[in-house]
Amino acid sequence: MDPSSIDPQKENSLAIFGRNLSRDTIVQAGTVGLRVADAPDASHLIVVVPARALTDGTYNIGLTNPDGQFDDAMGALTAAHPSTPPVFLFWIGGGALVGGLVLLRVLRWLLIPSTS
Repeated sequence: MDPSSIDPQKENSLAIFGRNLSRDTIVQAGTVGLRVADAPDASHLIVVVPARALTDGTYNIGLTNPDGQFDDAMGALTAAHPSTPPVFLFWIGGGALVGGLVLLRVLRWLLIPSTS
């Protein structure tokens, strides 16, 4: 399967590789059914994971063909929010930079005598 890690807040497409696959193959991530978007040939499926359908965690991918054949890929998919610092940390960092620049200007003004 490609990719094996997704952001669960966004809609994701997954490529699944196998045998005897078709548009009628039932695909599940854990207990969540996934929509088959395309079946280019009997070895490939493109499925869609809707935004917010999964929470953070590791999921087994289950495939069931109309003829009853089934297979599981244990722990094949990981859903995880990307790690980004909270927005307020950017504000604090930006404020510290501006404050530091102002402090340098004030110190320069106090320490360097005027030439006029």
